[in-house]
Amino acid sequence: MTVSDFKKIALLAIMLQALPFSFLFWGEQHVEPALAGILVSAVPIFVVLLSLVLRHEQEGILLKSVGVAFGFLGILIIFSPYLNIGDIEITGGAFAIIGTAICYAIGNILLRKWMGSIDRWTNITVQGFIASSMLWILSFISEDIPSINVLFVNTDILTAMLYLGIFSSGLAWIASFHIVEKLGSIRSSTICYPMALVSIFADVIYFKRPPSTETIIGTLFIFFGVFVVQFTPPLLERLQRGRLAESL
Repeated sequence: MTVSDFKKIALLAIMLQALPFSFLFWGEQHVEPALAGILVSAVPIFVVLLSLVLRHEQEGILLKSVGVAFGFLGILIIFSPYLNIGDIEITGGAFAIIGTAICYAIGNILLRKWMGSIDRWTNITVQGFIASSMLWILSFISEDIPSINVLFVNTDILTAMLYLGIFSSGLAWIASFHIVEKLGSIRSSTICYPMALVSIFADVIYFKRPPSTETIIGTLFIFFGVFVVQFTPPLLERLQRGRLAESL
């Protein structure tokens, strides 16, 4: 690993893990959960906007933009019953969560740009080490150091930490590299839309809460948006290739 590679990995660690995790966990303490869900789901929008500015992944970007807009509209519809517009304040928490979305968008584009020149496992390992070190230091500075006995007195805390560390962070992080490499920045960023559907599914299964009308309508918008982003550009590309082959 060269010095240049290390600098790139360090920047990715900051933009994809250290900064967004810090912004998100602090911001969620100061805004409504529904607003937090909407703001985090703005990641694809920022990816599209930055792609337009940086001329990144321009193939089929208009259709991708339409799909992203439909998906975000679906998120708005789903969370609308839980969001009191009159009580919304542009607080530091809201700005922090918007910062989370912007960091993810920038990091997503940089990861797609640099991943071909850096070994994947080196990238994953060093990123994780740098980001975790920064978060450890920041947590000790900003909060009191808890007793280690807390983990053993309440097994729910230990179980949650293990689950979040192994599945939600470790395995999900490894999978994200493969997804970004195969799908690109814009298409991979829309994965955050179906995450809302997982929460809805959990409500139905575990809490026996039937989906509301807004949930059903919003889900249809999300499915349509994801379909447009994921499948329409490749289909158009195949059609263009077919027409080109016929002309030859």
